[in-house]
Parts: sequence; C-alpha cells; structure tokens
Amino acid sequence: MAYGGCHDIELLAAALTEAGIDGALYLDINDPQGIGLITMAETPDFFVTDLRQLLNRAPFAGLTPKPEYTMLGPHLHHRL
Repeated sequence: MAYGGCHDIELLAAALTEAGIDGALYLDINDPQGIGLITMAETPDFFVTDLRQLLNRAPFAGLTPKPEYTMLGPHLHHRL
C-alpha cells in the first residue's frame, strides 16, 4: 500500500508495533511525505479485519491513499 501526507514515519512504525502487525514501512524517494507499507498474512481475513482496523485509526487514517501504487496479491488494486 502507498500513501502520501506522512509527516512522522515513527508514529506509523509505533502503531504497527502496538497492533502486533508484521510489516515494513518504506520512504518514497519521489514524494518527501510518501510512504509504502507492506504486510503479510497466511489468511486473507487479516486484510479485512486487523489491517483494515489499523488503517482506519490514527495515524494511518490521516494519510492520503495512493491506490495507483497499491498492490494486493498478484493484481493491481483499482478503484471501484
């Protein structure tokens, strides 16, 4: 997943750790406020339960999604 509007990546890292979600955050070289988030799970339910809950809370909820750079599995994510 990719987002813009990140002013403090440490807050995002702390939120991931607090939620117990395994993942990695990346800085976007092309956007000084851009970040990438990669997570993984053995069950698909994780993405619509735990991860969704995390992304709907601060500090993630305040970010601007970049769906054109987001991938879910082998397919690009598209707006419906």
